Amino acid sequence: MAMTYQYTHNPKQLESADEVERALTLRRMMELINGEAVTGRAVSALAMDDDFQQLKADTQNSGQQIWIETAKWIQKHDLRFYESSHGGCLNVAPSEMRCKARNDKPEFLDDHQPNLSKRSAGTCVGCKNFIMMGSHRAFWTERYRAGKQFIESALAQGADAASLRIIKDRTRQAEALLRGIGEPLPPEDSTLNAGPPSRGGGQSPKLDITDGGVRD
Repeated sequence: MAMTYQYTHNPKQLESADEVERALTLRRMMELINGEAVTGRAVSALAMDDDFQQLKADTQNSGQQIWIETAKWIQKHDLRFYESSHGGCLNVAPSEMRCKARNDKPEFLDDHQPNLSKRSAGTCVGCKNFIMMGSHRAFWTERYRAGKQFIESALAQGADAASLRIIKDRTRQAEALLRGIGEPLPPEDSTLNAGPPSRGGGQSPKLDITDGGVRD
């Protein structure tokens, strides 16, 4: 572990990695400023940041200057965007990263870094640092599709609807995220609502993705 720690903290390697992280963060933030559809708990932190909202308001002055100002904002807040297939981790609240809470933080991780070995869709969705964009739709579309197919197949084979609670919640979670970025879905059928009627006239309850979601 000590040898690995030395290798991973070579100053020149760290400097190169930092440049890559900043470049990715800048590109992602520019996508948000330019109106990219987004959802996730990190969006609330961005909505409360006056500097970021001012950047969005200044998009009519686009061009090189908006890139420069956004880069300054990223540096001011020491932000990083960490990518994965199911979503991004924008370290707006690094001390509350759920991937770190699941285990002791490895010695070689900086405070602003997520614990990549502990990240999963179920862990990340309820995290204050989670952000989903259009580039992540394929993961959640597949989870939504696979969930509905599994439920339909299980019910057709006589499964008890109550036993499908976890997969139903996971499928609703995928639906909520896709709707959060305006992704169209097939017309809703009865499979996610099978079982005791829910509140709200029998419609499927909306999953609050801020409540921690469904763990993998």
